[in-house]
Amino acid sequence: MFVYNANSYTICSQDIEDILYIDSQFTQEGYNELYFCWSREDYIALICRPNVVLTLAKTFRIIAFCLSSISYDHADILKIIVDKDYRFKGIGKKILSFNLGVLFFKGVREIYLEVSEMNIVAINLYKKFGFSVIGKRKNYYGKVDALLMKKTKEI
Repeated sequence: MFVYNANSYTICSQDIEDILYIDSQFTQEGYNELYFCWSREDYIALICRPNVVLTLAKTFRIIAFCLSSISYDHADILKIIVDKDYRFKGIGKKILSFNLGVLFFKGVREIYLEVSEMNIVAINLYKKFGFSVIGKRKNYYGKVDALLMKKTKEI
């Protein structure tokens, strides 16, 4: 398995298909009723932006990705999803670690994300990386609240 930043790699159409496939798995799992997959065009438009960091884990295809967006000295993690056949193997931890490293290297000091309060596995992962809950968004995912989490770069 390779983990790398997509900015140093040329994304091909099959990579986009792999990302869409993984995203659709998350939708089918019913974490929330309002979650929807982004379109091919959404991903292509985001990936082409210079302020976006896309971290990929790849075997013979992409099996996980973490997508974040930088704005000045802060960033938002937009999505982090691992293919259902590769979960609980430390891959989410690896791609999150790599993505955070790239963000901090680029000068980011604060990183934010939103997560369903029902997604205990993700919440625990984020806490291990030093994220803390700073707020709650009521009914953000339909009937499910979102936790707003933040990590500040250690100096």
